[in-house]
Amino acid sequence: MMHPAIRKAFFILALFSFMLPSQAQNPALPGSIPSTEKKAKKPYKILTSGKTITIKTASVNLKNLMIWTARGNRILELKDINRQQYSYTSTINENIFFILMEMDNGQRFTEKIGI
Repeated sequence: MMHPAIRKAFFILALFSFMLPSQAQNPALPGSIPSTEKKAKKPYKILTSGKTITIKTASVNLKNLMIWTARGNRILELKDINRQQYSYTSTINENIFFILMEMDNGQRFTEKIGI
């Protein structure tokens, strides 16, 4: 039987391998972004106040939302939210969270936040 800590590590690695998109590298400038490229503006804002996390989107609805701790414990998973704003108040004693958001248009975003 696998040790719980090893099982949790495998889960976290598997979760990140599905969520992280591959990035094309420019062979002329490895590891750097040319000055002509700009970061795309995020279609959402994450606001924190005390233990409350609020996610607001500009023009698209949130479809799915998942929040988990830095230790890998999933604390929230919602599907078919279909709203432009969602608030969650944490009841656990953690300060670092990861958020996976999926929008109605299929875009997915992940963020690491501290509260």
